Amino acid sequence: MGVVSDHYAMVCLSVFFMPFFNDFLKVSATMVGLAMALARVWDAFTDPFVGALSDRCQSRFGRRKPFILIGSLLTGLFFPFIWLASPNWEPNTIFLYICVILLIYYTFYSIFSVPYESLGSELTPNYQERTNVYVVRSYVQQTFNLGIIWLFPLAAWLGSLSWVDGEINGVRLVSILIAACIILAGITPAKYCVERYREIAKGQKKEHFLKELKSLIRNKPLLIVVGIIATYLLAIISSMQLAYYINVYYLYEGSVQDGANLGAIDGSIRFVFSILGAMLIKKLTNHIDKHRILGICVLLLIVALVGMYFTHIPGRPFFALAMKPLFAVGEVGFWVLVISMRADVCDWDEYNTGRRREGTISAAANWTIKLTISAAILLGGIMLEHYVAFDNNLPQGAEQMPGTMDRLLLAYTMPPIIALIVALFLIAKYPLTEKCMTKVRAELEQRRGKTVDT
Repeated sequence: MGVVSDHYAMVCLSVFFMPFFNDFLKVSATMVGLAMALARVWDAFTDPFVGALSDRCQSRFGRRKPFILIGSLLTGLFFPFIWLASPNWEPNTIFLYICVILLIYYTFYSIFSVPYESLGSELTPNYQERTNVYVVRSYVQQTFNLGIIWLFPLAAWLGSLSWVDGEINGVRLVSILIAACIILAGITPAKYCVERYREIAKGQKKEHFLKELKSLIRNKPLLIVVGIIATYLLAIISSMQLAYYINVYYLYEGSVQDGANLGAIDGSIRFVFSILGAMLIKKLTNHIDKHRILGICVLLLIVALVGMYFTHIPGRPFFALAMKPLFAVGEVGFWVLVISMRADVCDWDEYNTGRRREGTISAAANWTIKLTISAAILLGGIMLEHYVAFDNNLPQGAEQMPGTMDRLLLAYTMPPIIALIVALFLIAKYPLTEKCMTKVRAELEQRRGKTVDT
């Protein structure tokens, strides 16, 4: 359930952010992207502090759980404040508002997210079972993602009601529902999950967190995993910010409600195939090493993106859904496997250093990933405004300049393809096979006593 809180906090923010501030409040896409990028840079620098604090925490409630509880409460309570900017404000005033409000929001999110991701690495020491844990998490995530994908159509529908008075107020109403989901789902792991390595961590030597981060640079498998995720996110996020514009303007020529509905139908289809994909991944990991299956998933994503370029045709919106099942299988496999591999990295780190540092490792990974996300968000805004040259000030029904929609589709599909090809080369370098991790686990059990790990 913790992943529900995490995704409602982050994915809902991403879904609404660019349309709300760029299309509804008429702030330039570059300024919107810059505001979000600055906030993610701040988020990246708060993560190491939170990770180190949770590693060292000796509360009677655990190392991770107090942070998860407090962080989810604060994140949820603050979410609706993001959407209080007024359309009557000047663009520079709105830009300043979202910069400040997001700095506060992402501070609260760090308090929740880093300990939560760290907790996932503690749930089991078994190589295959780690994948199974994240498969189950994926089932929960995909089920509740059905709510996320229909939230934008809900906001658009509410905005059409006279008593709500427009999409801006529709988003504000929906943000309250999102806040409740963040809080209720976030407190669940804080109450029920068990921290496996809590007692082991109590006896380990404390080091300055900057020294700990520096030592992680020597962890080659961690660097590869982080590189795979960062490469993927750099292109996926920069181009997926354009999904709203693809649906609304490329396929439906400006209809917000129709474009939002298509996005929700897309998500519903992907839900089914994501569940099937997760089940398939669970079976394959009993016979094939994780990183090899990950390579197959990346190939599926490349094929799907190439197909999406040719199946997005103006006036034929449902034809654009043809490649989404393949994309869903590749995407769910990517995240299940790469996060499971990150949990293996924690054991590899203990094998080499003698210390349990899930918080520091999660923070170090998140630091790089969130800097990448910051760059991707800024890149997405720049692409939309300066490469695509999308004009959000045109009157309703007016056509964009010739070539705008062609550039939009190219920006939507080509960057992820290039990034995924790079990710394939990184996957080929990953050294932690099942045979290697079986040896590592046996050594760790011998060091700390087998009863701790079983």
